[in-house]
Amino acid sequence: MTGCYSILTQAGIPLSRYNINFVQQTNALFINDTFKALNDRLTIEAGFKEAMVSRMSTQLIRGANYKSTVNYAEPLPQFAASYRITPHDQIYINGSTGFRAPSSILTMADYFSTSTGKIAHSRASNLSPEYSIGEEIGYRHTGLVNISAALFNYNLTNRQLNSTVYLNGAATTASINAGGQTSRGAELEPGSVDKR
Repeated sequence: MTGCYSILTQAGIPLSRYNINFVQQTNALFINDTFKALNDRLTIEAGFKEAMVSRMSTQLIRGANYKSTVNYAEPLPQFAASYRITPHDQIYINGSTGFRAPSSILTMADYFSTSTGKIAHSRASNLSPEYSIGEEIGYRHTGLVNISAALFNYNLTNRQLNSTVYLNGAATTASINAGGQTSRGAELEPGSVDKR
């Protein structure tokens, strides 16, 4: 498409499946604070972030949707608290959120078949961003032997997966919405300190 000897159409335009100009702007507002009590044995942190993503693409191939725009604004609160029982033992709880916009810019544009010249794949018009909520509660011990044990729960909505689709035999990456996903479990990490 951009080489020295491009294949040209009858109109003298390089033969291409797409010709996209893509612009993305990301902004975020963030506030965070920490509170300590009980001689600094109790620590509480809370924060909030508003993430805003604006995307615009233009497709310069005749017959395609010329302009696509999408805007995402997601609230992302977070919370963490820990209590030091002894100088070597601590319990904690965390809550966090996150989001991810669809990753492939090609989700915003039409692709064309290089053999027929017709649209082979239309732009996605309803892809929602992935949103995750994570919760964790646990215990930590530090000393000659270090131990960390936790229970966790992660929920994702609009899970974004990168998939490969074949257009005219060429592999092309596309982002798809895989629905919701929940992960729950426990983890245990033992370790020791090398005093050498």
